[in-house]
Amino acid sequence: MTAEDLAEMWINEYENGIDKTSIKPGFIKISVDNSDSLSTIHQKLVKAAALTHLETGLTIASDGNSKSLWPQLKILKENGVSPKPNAEQLNDIKTMVEDGDIKPIADLIYSFEDGIDAYEYLATGRAQGKVIISSS
Repeated sequence: MTAEDLAEMWINEYENGIDKTSIKPGFIKISVDNSDSLSTIHQKLVKAAALTHLETGLTIASDGNSKSLWPQLKILKENGVSPKPNAEQLNDIKTMVEDGDIKPIADLIYSFEDGIDAYEYLATGRAQGKVIISSS
């Protein structure tokens, strides 16, 4: 299956529902290797997510770490996707948090001075929520 085939399937689910139901995706969720170079299958997933995003406007959410971030951003940019959220997306997220539809989970909060400790904790893979570095 090509990235284009996968994107076509995801776009169909967005337009017509998942498995012939009325349930439609609200975002694109992918997970990739935690390495400097992505495997062929993970490159295909990122490209499919990019193509789907361009057609539907769905937000892309991806698991990974700082090593896999750069290869993903490269693929997204090569396929015409800007990694920057737009104002409408940010306002939608703000509203969902305020309405309680999204409940961010903070694992640990570090001071700015302890930022290196925060990064080292993330690198262990044990974080169960977001790791926050506070500037205040």
